Amino acid sequence: MSKDQKSTDSFKDANAVAFKTLANKKDLDVVYAPKSEQPFSAYTIGKIAKLPHPSLHTDPEDLTLIRGLSDSLAMREKFHTPRRNDPLSEQSIALYDALEKARYESVGGNRMPGLNQNILQANEQIYAQKGYHTISERSQLPMSEALYLLARKDFSHTKLPKTSEMMLDIWADFFKEMLGKDGLNKLSASLETPNTFRLEALKILQKLDPSLSEDSSEEADSTEEQQSEQQNAPEDKEEETEEQKREQAQTLKEESTQSLEDQSQGQEGERLEDMDNIEGETPQESANRNFSDDEAPAHSLDYRIFTTRFDEIVKAEELAVPIELKNLRNALDHQLRPSLHIISKLANRLQRKLMAQQRRSWLFNIDDGILDSRRFAQIIADPTQPARYKQEKQTEFKDTVVSLLIDNSGSMRGRPISIAAMSADLLARTLERCGVKVEILGFTTRSWKGGQARQLWTEMNRPEKPGRLNDIRHIIYKDADVPMRRAKNNLGLMLKEGILKENIDGEALLWGYKRLNKRPEQRKILMVISDGAPVDDSTLSSNHAMYLESDLRSVIDFVQRSKNVELTAIGIGHDVTRYYNRAITLKNAGDLGETMIQELEDLFG
Repeated sequence: MSKDQKSTDSFKDANAVAFKTLANKKDLDVVYAPKSEQPFSAYTIGKIAKLPHPSLHTDPEDLTLIRGLSDSLAMREKFHTPRRNDPLSEQSIALYDALEKARYESVGGNRMPGLNQNILQANEQIYAQKGYHTISERSQLPMSEALYLLARKDFSHTKLPKTSEMMLDIWADFFKEMLGKDGLNKLSASLETPNTFRLEALKILQKLDPSLSEDSSEEADSTEEQQSEQQNAPEDKEEETEEQKREQAQTLKEESTQSLEDQSQGQEGERLEDMDNIEGETPQESANRNFSDDEAPAHSLDYRIFTTRFDEIVKAEELAVPIELKNLRNALDHQLRPSLHIISKLANRLQRKLMAQQRRSWLFNIDDGILDSRRFAQIIADPTQPARYKQEKQTEFKDTVVSLLIDNSGSMRGRPISIAAMSADLLARTLERCGVKVEILGFTTRSWKGGQARQLWTEMNRPEKPGRLNDIRHIIYKDADVPMRRAKNNLGLMLKEGILKENIDGEALLWGYKRLNKRPEQRKILMVISDGAPVDDSTLSSNHAMYLESDLRSVIDFVQRSKNVELTAIGIGHDVTRYYNRAITLKNAGDLGETMIQELEDLFG
């Protein structure tokens, strides 16, 4: 081993130890990726932290860059508070993330001045390589970058390096005019209290981004007023809190009552009068309470939904910013590179099979059609020979769409979800080349253990047999009409921390079926990929133990009897053959890609 290599390895080992110590996460594995993959970025995926690889010659500037990125990521791991689902525009999200980054870096930097300097010096290198040291106009520099620098300067009470100071000067007059004399003072005072910091940040965003809805500002003001009142009148705190809870519960109750329509009798527009009258309904009325006419027969007789108010169907790109999706996609590619050639080989085999089915063929030696040019010489040599014709044979390959419905539950975390994402990617690319459209969907919940639906149920004095009691989240990773090249990075979202939660399979299957059923293609195939029975702690703790499983069986039976969609399922370490007529159970997640392709080969065969 060369001297340079030893020096580089020593730096990597020492930096990894420092990173784990600063982040206070000994279980993280530090990986150094080539700079071509991530020249200026550092991030964590699951239990892996990825940093740029140092050069063999251990250039001092190179080491400073890596130390700064490493320290910033360590502070993120230790002090970062995830952003809530506030109604922010794309620009406001970037501005909020800039303020939050400045907060967690400053919290650590104020305690360790050396760490603060590492991060600032690393920023200088990044700005120089991006060409920011030559700019002279605001339009050449994103507002979020300038706001980050303003916040770092105010939060850390330190002088910025030369390039950073010059960048901030370009926006200084704008910030002074928009933020007033107080500037970021209230934010600086709330660095150690993330909730207060969030509320103050929303007020700052309201000033900087006119497109931001006033809902965020009103919510911040309302929450702040409540906190202030509680602090100013401690002796009345308990009484006021109880009163607020009762008022909020009554408001939510009325809104929920108004949002649910009873369609079991086909009476469009008739509203439910009181959610506390559930006991007075017949089982069929209760089961149909929240369902449209084409949904109700699919669900089991006793299945109902407490509220759909907090459910969401969301596109993958709405759950992460583009750079985050790109980084997650790079991590996905890196994890599955060793097994990629095997799945690719099988995908090519499927492509050849499909293309063979669609290949043109001709019928020769017939009495009608197009004159067969191969017979011209014979006709000229002997005009008494009858002319022979040919006709193109019609292909029997139907216009087809395939939907991949992937379980995004927490138990899929790690290798199973990575393989599912990559297999879906390769399968979509292969089928697209053969003229078969593909959509990729995922299903999970927005929260663990019930979320806002359970909170509403609690505030309504916990009525018995509430039904499904969580906020579902259905994710569209790729629409059937969107080419795979545009949706490629979306699949990386499956690796994002916090996305995979609980799984309510029955409603997800019906959602996927309804999407397919609206498609114009002649043939529709729905493939479900899951690693277990439906599980949602909130729902199962408030209903009987087989509540979700019984509904899944009912929905499967409905889809299989409909004949409009061909349904197949793949279970990973879980026996799905007891649910689906056409199903395969895998013991090893590594076999998923091969099995998906073989299943489609059989279907198309």
